[in-house]
Amino acid sequence: MTTNRPRTRAERRAAERRRSREKAPPPQQQSFFTVGRLSVAAAVAGIAVVIILLFVNGLGSSGAGPLKSPDFPVNASLEHDRTLGDPNAPITIEEWADFQCPVCDEFYRNIEPPLLANYIETGKVKLVFHDYAFIGPASTQAAAAARVSQAIGPGFWPFHDMLYSNQGAENGDAFSQSRLADMAVALGMDRTAFLNALADPTYTNQVRAETAQGTALGVNSTPTLVMNGNLYPGLPTWTQLSTLIDSIASPSPSASP
Repeated sequence: MTTNRPRTRAERRAAERRRSREKAPPPQQQSFFTVGRLSVAAAVAGIAVVIILLFVNGLGSSGAGPLKSPDFPVNASLEHDRTLGDPNAPITIEEWADFQCPVCDEFYRNIEPPLLANYIETGKVKLVFHDYAFIGPASTQAAAAARVSQAIGPGFWPFHDMLYSNQGAENGDAFSQSRLADMAVALGMDRTAFLNALADPTYTNQVRAETAQGTALGVNSTPTLVMNGNLYPGLPTWTQLSTLIDSIASPSPSASP
């Protein structure tokens, strides 16, 4: 058997180089490049996760964005504790409401302005607000905050208007303690004094007690209006409400026997 052996010095060196390449391990820079590429990808992914978490947490801490000023600010001369209008007005409308209730917000936006202009400002009607905080813990906390404003701040109605003007999703962040404190500051209250008062169970207990009174009267939804001892649940149209008020103010004579 014959073998092909390198005959010249050049052939022997070429053969040695071939054997050296076949036995050598893979170049280290290739494995380093692969690990480095994975490391960079992992680092980029990690940074992306951190940015997302910071973004989400930032949104959660800021609640529903910048506060809005009340859409329909009430004339301060009409405010008497939790009554809006002349305390001696001949007709009383009692409103049982939850600050988280979107239908109550519709009453505030669509019914209350013409009610003010046509009946409350003219001295014919007074509106009395009652808490019926049943949607969730944020309902009770918002109602308590309005009572704190009544006790130490500008009054109940400015906070009432601020709450409805900044209503968010039910049981979301719109009425968190921090958000409520922001509202208080916007209305001129001291933040620490407001939060200290809000932590006092007195106001929360008042909200719960009034909600229980509403249940005892037969209230089971919001808004519910009470006029002349009759309950009117749901959101009335302006025509329905004004017709009812007018019928109470000038009842039709009863038929002769």
